Amino acid sequence: MNNTFIRDDRTKIIKNRAAGYSNYDYVHFNDSYERYFSRHDTISINEENVEVGGAGQLWTTVRDFYLWDKNFHNNILGKSSKKFIEVLTTSGLLNDGEECGYGCGLFLGKFYGNKLIQHGGCAGGYSAYYAQLPEKKLSVIVFGNHTDFFHDIDVCNEDGGLTHGILKLLIGYEDGRASKDENESAETNINQVEFDLDLSGKYMDPISSCIWNIRKKKDTYYVEDYLGNSTKIFYYGDGVFKSADKSKTYTVVENNKHVPEGIQLHSRKIDRMFYPFCGEKIDDSELKVYEGSYYCENLGVSYNVIVDNHKLFISNENRHNNALDLYYTSAIRDTFISAPNNYIPYYCTTFSRDANNEIISFSYRDDEETLRENFVFVKMRINF
Repeated sequence: MNNTFIRDDRTKIIKNRAAGYSNYDYVHFNDSYERYFSRHDTISINEENVEVGGAGQLWTTVRDFYLWDKNFHNNILGKSSKKFIEVLTTSGLLNDGEECGYGCGLFLGKFYGNKLIQHGGCAGGYSAYYAQLPEKKLSVIVFGNHTDFFHDIDVCNEDGGLTHGILKLLIGYEDGRASKDENESAETNINQVEFDLDLSGKYMDPISSCIWNIRKKKDTYYVEDYLGNSTKIFYYGDGVFKSADKSKTYTVVENNKHVPEGIQLHSRKIDRMFYPFCGEKIDDSELKVYEGSYYCENLGVSYNVIVDNHKLFISNENRHNNALDLYYTSAIRDTFISAPNNYIPYYCTTFSRDANNEIISFSYRDDEETLRENFVFVKMRINF
């Protein structure tokens, strides 16, 4: 794998590098200058400019990645030890002993009865997806240099995606999903029309910062989560919905004006409340309370927060590390999100208040269970 490396310097010249692209309005979403949109351009260069040795910084080629895939069947890295492959493809365990569905950098699951190993990702204008059916010794490697491409290749998207379709061709499977959905609807025998409130829209759980997008299609609701999973829910009366397998219960909480205030999710593992997004823009005067300089001691990093055009602009004081300099709009109280789209749903930040209701910090959260990446940026007090 002579053309594979971890990039920790975004100024590095990479020979034969493919340029990354995105739709023009996506790249310029955070720009308030109308001149960008008067040119009627549709595509923009969108190069990855992060330089941390972690997610998104493994650079490779299809030929090199094919060599990595072959190692599962001709184990050179593990010196022919079966244990090496077993460690990579064995699920970790949760505290209750249940499998988490993730091995060493690989998601593990089933695909129409076949064991599936897979992982996808995107950064800047690049998209990639890898899927393997180890029992059949079949693999699919897809690389693309447009951000939208990830939605097309992601095996988790609602329509199955390109990778999904290729895998089905490889195993000779004929699609029977349409009839299956019809049977499920017939078996439940529940009249969705009985529920007279419109739940369509975005919701957020303030504890985990997880976002739902609820869509209504032919009197049936679908709950789409931030991982791209779509759950069809059925109405059971009294404001209660359940998933098809009844493992999840969604209870609509209304106020005295018959308006939804939130949706309570309950399952064996989770009991959380999701609140609807703010429907109105916050005035600049209300946003001023968030302005200031913030410092994270664990990271040794400072960010500045300013108000611009009814949004918060959060930027790194180190101009060499500006990948996450973004505009944020209000989601729910004290929580803001960056530009949403179908391939990287959002970046989210939540502000905290003290006993006097004053803003004292904000945090980025990535790991909702352990909060091990709950990096807190404390607001710096300026003495004059």
